[in-house]
Amino acid sequence: MVVGPMNPKEASTGGGSTLRERRQTRRIPRRDPARVQLFGDATEHECRLENLSPGGASIRCRPPFPPGSVLRLVVGAPDAAAVRRHLARVVWVHGIPEPGVHDVGVRFVEWCDVFEERRSHARRELKVFVRYRGVSRDAYDRDEQHGMLEDASEAGLGLIVHRPYPPGSELEVQVPKTALGPARTVRAKVVRVQTSTLGRWLVGACLRS
Repeated sequence: MVVGPMNPKEASTGGGSTLRERRQTRRIPRRDPARVQLFGDATEHECRLENLSPGGASIRCRPPFPPGSVLRLVVGAPDAAAVRRHLARVVWVHGIPEPGVHDVGVRFVEWCDVFEERRSHARRELKVFVRYRGVSRDAYDRDEQHGMLEDASEAGLGLIVHRPYPPGSELEVQVPKTALGPARTVRAKVVRVQTSTLGRWLVGACLRS
């Protein structure tokens, strides 16, 4: 039984061609081991990559993740030298003859696609000093700047910065060890900006996948 807005095996276009026919030149059959997690859930499920395109994939797994679910997809064996990580949204799911196994079609998304809908979830006030710099063409800082990490969630950051970086620009932020995890350097995309105090600005930025 098909669940979801469309099953690519059956969906048709106005011109009479199916989505699968249109994708044949773009989708590459694969049989790579993979792992998947429902966004916000620590449980990891083994699965298999069935096919891949620049914008999405089909995976075979046991959980019938409902359409609209956001998944973390890691392609490659755990001990592989290189793995590929994606954030993906479930588009369709349907069963196969093997009992308890499902084919799941996903579309790759960025953190920014789910940032606003989840920004109120599990946000932690931190107020810790960080170093950052602009790394995109429209927001390049040759030298590191000092700012304050106001709050953070799994999807994004709230930063007090020295200038109003325009939405769409990217920042590289050196996040110190906090209650949210170990020290690390992350990339974040500015999605909104507002005036703060004393010539500073508060920017909301989503973490890049």
